[in-house]
Amino acid sequence: MFEIRRGDAVERHYMRAIPTDALCLTCHGETVAPELAAAIARNYPGDQATGFKLGQLRGAFSVVWPATSLPPTP
Repeated sequence: MFEIRRGDAVERHYMRAIPTDALCLTCHGETVAPELAAAIARNYPGDQATGFKLGQLRGAFSVVWPATSLPPTP
């Protein structure tokens, strides 16, 4: 967690990596079952979140909130 100060405003930021686990490979791996690939193409046109290998970083979760909403960081 880290803080960013912009003038008098302070924001807290938290970021966590999204590693590729074995279950993720069902939809995001190098080999996706044809019927699943068709459903992904139908529901997520232009999706490029495939081709990953076990342990690769797929992205990150990021949360931002005003520092006044929580007690100060120790």
